[in-house]
Amino acid sequence: MVNCKKSGLNRLYVLAASVLLNSNWGFADATSTCAHARILKGTNCRTLQVDFDLSRCSDDKSKGQVSVKCNGDAGFATLKTQKYVYRASLKLYQGTLGWDTDGKVTRSPHPPVVEEAVVVIPVAARAPSSVPSAVRTPEVLISGNFDGYYSYNFNRPQSLVIPSAESSNLPASQTQFRNFDIYSNQFALNLAEISVKRSGDEVGFRVDFAFGESVDVLNRQPDTVAVDEVSKHIGQAILSYTPSRLPGFTFNFGKMFTHLGYETTKARDNWQYSRPFLYALAMPYWHFGMSASYSWIPGAFGTSLFVYNGWNSIYDNNQSKTLGAQVALTPSGSFGAYYNLISGPEQPDDTSHRKTIHDLVLTWRASSSLSFAADLLYGHSQQDVLPSGVGDASWSGATVAAKFAPLSWYYVSPRFEVYRDEGGLTSGATQTLRSVTLTNSFTLGEGLETRLEFRHDASTASSFIGKDEVSVSSQTTVTASFLYGF
Repeated sequence: MVNCKKSGLNRLYVLAASVLLNSNWGFADATSTCAHARILKGTNCRTLQVDFDLSRCSDDKSKGQVSVKCNGDAGFATLKTQKYVYRASLKLYQGTLGWDTDGKVTRSPHPPVVEEAVVVIPVAARAPSSVPSAVRTPEVLISGNFDGYYSYNFNRPQSLVIPSAESSNLPASQTQFRNFDIYSNQFALNLAEISVKRSGDEVGFRVDFAFGESVDVLNRQPDTVAVDEVSKHIGQAILSYTPSRLPGFTFNFGKMFTHLGYETTKARDNWQYSRPFLYALAMPYWHFGMSASYSWIPGAFGTSLFVYNGWNSIYDNNQSKTLGAQVALTPSGSFGAYYNLISGPEQPDDTSHRKTIHDLVLTWRASSSLSFAADLLYGHSQQDVLPSGVGDASWSGATVAAKFAPLSWYYVSPRFEVYRDEGGLTSGATQTLRSVTLTNSFTLGEGLETRLEFRHDASTASSFIGKDEVSVSSQTTVTASFLYGF
């Protein structure tokens, strides 16, 4: 006979209290006004080093151990001291900019120690031994993304011409060589998106349901090609497989954003609001196909291969596939180098003439508050349709940007770019484009950010539209954007 100090009913009460008090449900997190978090170095979850500054916490001067956990493109860093548990949210920015944090920290007291309960489960109620206890229940995560803006072009282009009811096209762009900030003196909804992600031990799935101007921009087709009005609202739909026996290998299939460049489709994942010429003109936005990636040295060296139907289309327009590759080198927690390649025939019913892009991205986190990025690109197309006729074309460019975040709620980011279009394939004229951008970002609340951006573009040709439809050689814009994510 077992001598119990408590009855069986009391043991169940103790067990329930223990479960509640030792889980996230047991106590409410309160946003701390004294603690601040920052990433010291690291471009991937494995190498992240997160520092918690408790200098303003007068009631807690103790030290503790920091742990980092990630799940997909989100994670958190935790610091446990003698009195409190501090937690900071982490976010993986799509592309090559890596992990970052908004600096905000929640603080909660340690849960009180509860006497451990002993519960005897009848044999008949025990789970069969054939069920593996280490299998993780897949999680379904829902996230959202909002992107709206107001922009003013000092060239004062003419008012928008609203398309007829029979047309599904956007009004013509008022600001040239842009893609997601194309209107002047207009309040605009660029993106409203809901994402559903399911992550398991081996199989994952993601789908983005997107609406707004960016959907039409991303899915623009030549006048002779119809736009799929259903699939265009699926920004991404990716099935992922990572076999447990080969944890460094990942296979993806579906509709996905391009692997080229350092700036990505969603503004929240970039330092600036507007995209550079390299993104807007020089490369594809997205693809439908598959990829295989392998991390040869976890956190330091990996390679990827891609097979696509083509550029910015669900369907292939010829009998040959487009191939891509990426080599990622992150030898330290602060430096990253990425070489990207894409090559394939992109003209209708033509498998002989190829379009090829070489792209090199460099990133460097100099300190917890200062980061740099550079993108160098060269592209070439054989016997393509140019403004002057059929012939070879080439384009090249370089972008350099920095991000300085002196405060947890503010950062400033300058960007400089030069872009050469030889033959006019990507911009409509042989010209050299230059751009200077300055972005100020303010975090207003949890998940809410506003950016104030100044940008000046100039060209060696008169490629911009001024007042009364007069062609001019430059344009200047100011933009206020509101970004929210959960």
